[in-house]
Parts: sequence; structure tokens; C-alpha cells
Amino acid sequence: MPGNNYRREYIATQGPLPGTKDDFWRMVWEHGVSNVVMVTQCMEKGRVGSGGISRVKCDQYWPPDKDPLYYGDLVLQMMSESVLPEWTIREFRITSESSCSYPRVLRLFHYTVWPDHGVPESTQSLIQFVRTVRDYVDRSPSTGATVVHCRSFTLRVVPLGWVGYRSLTWFWFCLSAGVGRTGTFIALDRVLQQLDSKGTIDLYGTVFDLRLHRQHMVQTECQYAFLHQCVRDVLRARKHRSEQENPLYPIYENFNPEYCRDFIYTGR
Repeated sequence: MPGNNYRREYIATQGPLPGTKDDFWRMVWEHGVSNVVMVTQCMEKGRVGSGGISRVKCDQYWPPDKDPLYYGDLVLQMMSESVLPEWTIREFRITSESSCSYPRVLRLFHYTVWPDHGVPESTQSLIQFVRTVRDYVDRSPSTGATVVHCRSFTLRVVPLGWVGYRSLTWFWFCLSAGVGRTGTFIALDRVLQQLDSKGTIDLYGTVFDLRLHRQHMVQTECQYAFLHQCVRDVLRARKHRSEQENPLYPIYENFNPEYCRDFIYTGR
């Protein structure tokens, strides 16, 4: 996926399944990834009306403790874990037994308060998380892409009707993954970088560009609206900070040069 700095700045994907964990880590190794962003829980409750039943959204694809685990020919060992109220940062050492490469250090940023098909309760929470990840990415020695994923791909089988009084016709209904929360995270990261570097943003253009490369990025209307709320709150915070640092800011903001010129020459 393109970013503001590189043509391949992100890898947007679905959450690993039990049978795809080895493939996931091989992708991470082959692309020189140093940072993985996870914006889903392994178990999450369903939507309102589904009975609130918890379902598996993503398999745990990392070691639960500091004992190393094998994923194919890759060895993953957790070096540290920092658990915060709304996210967890884990640091791993990853080694390939099939190559003579040196071990690499990788960080997993796990955001834990984002409901499926919804948005976080606080814009500030996600803004801080995105800025935390960006700070680590900018300081990473590797130039590899950042992997971002949410839940796993889901298939539902829906019966359509009888055929010849013998069998049912089935329709496989595919629920997309790796686009909703994943797209929202990437879009917010990009527009915050635009604001910091240029002082302007193009939220619509950013989402449009993401969808050119992966369908349904920023999947729901509420996620798109939440992005606007995040931008609004960032701009409000900037304005408030400017007013605190410069008490004359509101005066200069409303300054009218023509009025000043008329006052000098006419006294009115």
C-alpha cells in the first residue's frame, strides 16, 4: 500500500488463521518488516442482535511468553511486553534457520479497544496510538513496510433453495477483512503526516487512493466519519496550543489590515 513517503509503505492484510501463521511470518521476514500493527482482539463479541456471542477474530500468532516458538523455519522469541490500558507493545527477536541472516528485532503494536465494524470510544486514544506507532516506525533502522491487520477472513454459507428436489444450492457469502479498521488506521496515519509536514490534509483523496490499491478500505460510514472527527480534534488541539503559547493569537487571527490603514489616515 502506498504512503506519504514510499510507494510500498504499508502491507494491509487479514489476521492470521491457524493454518496461515507460518505464511504470515514468512511474509514478514521476506519483506524486512520491523513493525506490525494489530487492530483487533483474538476474541470479540458479535454485532448487536447476534446475541453478544464471542467469536474468534484472529489466531494468536505470537509466543505467549518468552519461550521461543517455531513458525516454519522461523524462530520467534518475545523479548519484552509493555501492557497499557488501551494497547500493548511487544518486542520480538525473529531468526531464520534456513538462511545465514542475523536475527532481527520486530515490534507488535496491539490496539485492544476497537470494536469490529465500529469505532473507538475516544478519538484521542486512536490518535495517540497512531502517533506512537509512527514514532517507532520513523526511528526504525529498517525501511521495510509496516504490516497492518485486523480480523480474519470469514465465509458464511447461505442456502438459496432446492434444486431438483434433491439438494440445496449454496451461496458462499464472504465477509471482507483487513480493510475496515486496517484502512482507518492507515488513513489516519497518512493524514496526520500530511498535517505535520504540509499543514494541509486531503482525507477524501487519501481514502480514494487506498481504495485504488485495496477494495473497501475504510469500510463503513461510521469509520469514515470517525476519521473526520479525529482530524477535527487534532486541529482544535493545535489551535488551543497556539493560543496558550501566544496570547495575542486571537487578535492577530481577526486582524484587518484595511481597518488599520483607515484608522491611521482618518482616525476612525
